[in-house]
Formats: sequence, structure tokens, C-alpha cells
Amino acid sequence: MKYREIELKSGTKIFLGKDAENNDELVKEFRQKENMIMHTVAPGSPFCVIEKINPDKKDIQEATIICASKSQDWRDNKSDVRIHWF
Repeated sequence: MKYREIELKSGTKIFLGKDAENNDELVKEFRQKENMIMHTVAPGSPFCVIEKINPDKKDIQEATIICASKSQDWRDNKSDVRIHWF
């Protein structure tokens, strides 16, 4: 199963899960690699992986917005969405 793949303005790639099963596969694949993984505090969003260990502030901000925009929290509330980074 493939993940969503998005290229940020800087050229850095991020990967997003499509559902709960795909999220599990994504985390398993990337957990031992150098990257940043993020997920909304509330359930119901894709896990998002930035494919580098120390992304710059602009990459983090852009990836966070994308991750939040794909969440049920944003869909339902249209307000601030809290994100955890791992």
C-alpha cells in the first residue's frame, strides 16, 4: 500500500498515511530512520513523516499545516489543531 507523498516548497518530501492500517505501516517503515514524525493530538489524522532528521522551520510549518488539514479535528472544528512531533 502506498502512502500519500507531497513535496514541500523546499523540495523535501513528506509522507502521509491514508488510514489507520496505512498509518501503522508508515510508522513501522520510518521509525528507525532519521526523520520527524508528526500526528495530531486528537485521533483521526494521518501520521506525517518529514524525510530528514533536522528539517528547517519552514519545512516543519508547511508539513504541520498539511498534516492538520487532513485531520478529522480540522474537518469537524475548523479551528486550531494541536500536533505532536516525534
